[in-house]
Amino acid sequence: MKIAFFTVLMIITIAAIFGAETSDTAMTNSSEITYNVKFYNTETYTTIDTVLNPGGILGNYGGLTGELKYYLDFRWKSNSLDFQASDIGYLDAVSNATFTNLLTEDYISWHFSSVFLDVGKKKITQSVSFLTSPIDFAINSYNDISKNRSYNLQFSEGKYMANADWFSDFGVIGICYIPEIDFDSNMQTYFSSSQIQQEELRYSINISGVDTALALSYDSNLRAGANFSETLGDNIEIHAEGAYLNYITRFGLTTNMVITGFDPVQMQNIYSPLLTNTQEYVSNIFQIIAGGTYNNEYFSITVEYYYNEGGYDYKDWLNIMNSIKNFRANYDSQPNAPFSVENLGISWMFMTNNSLLDVCQNYLFVRVTNPPDDNPGLSWITLLNLEDLSGMEIFSITYVWGNISLTGQFTFDFGDDYSEFKLLGQAWSLGLELALSI
Repeated sequence: MKIAFFTVLMIITIAAIFGAETSDTAMTNSSEITYNVKFYNTETYTTIDTVLNPGGILGNYGGLTGELKYYLDFRWKSNSLDFQASDIGYLDAVSNATFTNLLTEDYISWHFSSVFLDVGKKKITQSVSFLTSPIDFAINSYNDISKNRSYNLQFSEGKYMANADWFSDFGVIGICYIPEIDFDSNMQTYFSSSQIQQEELRYSINISGVDTALALSYDSNLRAGANFSETLGDNIEIHAEGAYLNYITRFGLTTNMVITGFDPVQMQNIYSPLLTNTQEYVSNIFQIIAGGTYNNEYFSITVEYYYNEGGYDYKDWLNIMNSIKNFRANYDSQPNAPFSVENLGISWMFMTNNSLLDVCQNYLFVRVTNPPDDNPGLSWITLLNLEDLSGMEIFSITYVWGNISLTGQFTFDFGDDYSEFKLLGQAWSLGLELALSI
């Protein structure tokens, strides 16, 4: 039924657009209508190889996965009033098990003189970085490091708000109020995510060619951020971005000694170690990203360093790796001992529950591409954990025929068996994405 819904939606959309008398832009004497429709079919084959899953005791999590996605965008613009809406949907193309739809934007904007007022669901972004966006406090970011910034923004979700921006001679001042909205599970699956109450104050200005932005946000967490970007000559751009967070939560590992028997000779209990996943609060942290891009007629290279104070420092991460190594050694020597399998499974849950870039504190990102007008487009991305020198390589090639594009992607990890990316276990993957723009 979900496949049928997606198929009908695609047919209706294509028929409506090709049957219209205009293309993607319609003009009247006082208004303009633009719309954009994109469909994506992504198929990925992944191999999982991690010391936490010897012989597949925790299950086989590799194999073929597939996803159908669509992106719909509509905008009506007049002299003083705009309306914009966008919608995305996801469908598991292999098992046909899950379908998700999100209205990512849906707002009215009224502007007079130098003031813009927005009411509805809107995406607000100030970030200038590629790897991650510490300063974007008022958006639910979609972050696929293999994609460019516009792709990730397209699949990000805005928030319902009342927003005002004043474009003055001394910069742009913005303020927004985001109310608390608690949707039930069906609404979150097919319409919108829930949100908590939040207030945000923003300021941006260009000073002697340097674009600068500030943001202050408060919900249950106080956050403040700033960034700058500058172009040097015709080939170089530099940028930096930082944020202070009153606190973050992360997943941790705790070892408890549990009674598993009784020794009648020694007349005492027998204890065995059992890992548990815990939620930890880390207070007063900074996230900083700095880098730049160099362009010429042959290639473009972007390099960024990311510091995340909320991750584990080298000493703590080394202790975690050694602890996991000991639990694997216990399994190898006594596979039937109490909790030997459970401890490996809990270790893997710890790795997968923590998002990418959240485990450790220091990361390096390098992206090399050919010029954007070249066809095919080539990309080589390296993400490196500077604590344990593990990482991943992503190679992709995209060929465009008119409004159709085909992207092939090959990804593999590297590092010590007990490093971050090797523990995650995505040994290599091969993906293919077909995109249709209308």
